[in-house]
Amino acid sequence: MTTRNDFIINSSSCVDKYSESCSKEVHKYIRLNWNETNGCVRGSFDDPSNMVTSDNKYLLQDAKIWKKHDLHYIPALVINEQVYQGQLDPVNVFKTI
Repeated sequence: MTTRNDFIINSSSCVDKYSESCSKEVHKYIRLNWNETNGCVRGSFDDPSNMVTSDNKYLLQDAKIWKKHDLHYIPALVINEQVYQGQLDPVNVFKTI
């Protein structure tokens, strides 16, 4: 059985690099709509035409939360402004909630 990792390793577009063509091949292989994913990614940037230097609003939001709560170590989880750091397993996460 071929796994996604096998596909990526053996795909001519994905050898030694990740690129748009590699992404499209993987999306096709796992039956996802590349245009929808690409639209979502582009929509997360202030200037979708320049994703190299443009700010990503979701990453900025995460950075603000991490800075606000002085989080320097991972793993950490912030739920409703409450911070949990340490062993993140379902039991501990539900106790935090």
